[in-house]
Amino acid sequence: MPTIEKLSVQLKDQGLVVLGLCVLDDRASFDKWMAEPKVATSYLKAVDPQGVKGGTPEQIAKSITRPYQVNAIPTMYVVDREGKIVGGVLGFGGDSDDRLAKLLVKAGLKL
Repeated sequence: MPTIEKLSVQLKDQGLVVLGLCVLDDRASFDKWMAEPKVATSYLKAVDPQGVKGGTPEQIAKSITRPYQVNAIPTMYVVDREGKIVGGVLGFGGDSDDRLAKLLVKAGLKL
């Protein structure tokens, strides 16, 4: 989250919009986390209560996790200005992980 926050602040003037989507917690847990975050972030966050835990197969089928094939945290996608997925990153390899930065450059942002 600190890396995403840094990129969000650094690139917002170039049009970068970040949406953090929680898919592991129920609404009450998400709301508690939002009230007392362990990492301060300024980008938009939302919860998908169906998430990867989901519950019934019908609930999971309605979740954002299915069409975007989210089965690990974090899963990150870069979507360009035309709404096309530029690419995705599964997992986070620490501060030296430049996969997300490369996708942002591919989407036309300047780091």
